[in-house]
Amino acid sequence: WVNIQLNLCALREQLLKKLRARKFELATLDRVNLMVHSQDHKAHAQTAEAFKQQMPGIRALAKRYNTLCAQLSDMKAQSATHKNAVIPKPVDINDLFDIGVDDAIWEDAGLNGDAEEAPPAWLADEGIRDGIKAMLMYNCGKEEIQRL
Repeated sequence: WVNIQLNLCALREQLLKKLRARKFELATLDRVNLMVHSQDHKAHAQTAEAFKQQMPGIRALAKRYNTLCAQLSDMKAQSATHKNAVIPKPVDINDLFDIGVDDAIWEDAGLNGDAEEAPPAWLADEGIRDGIKAMLMYNCGKEEIQRL
């Protein structure tokens, strides 16, 4: 359990590092593209192709992450873990490059090693998480009505 958990933590950090680097490089490329426009079209095309070549490696890393998440889930189903153990959610490989602020990859649930303690309700209970999202939408609606 601990070995898989540590590997999962390391994979998550690598994945986040690569996704951040890719996002930063794409933002830089977009800024340069606006400045240079069409002078360096060949260099722009080569850089865009290099980004496409990085995608399979990042996807493979995400698949390994999801495999380890599945192994932890299987161990929990077989009662080979503590009853309060939180299993990290797998990442959606299809939306991997369009991650938002509330995606599962940002949560380090189950990776901090505190399996003895019960996780907070907002983390463990999906109903509470849905309630928080509904409350935020309600508050945004109230603010929008006040602006109108």
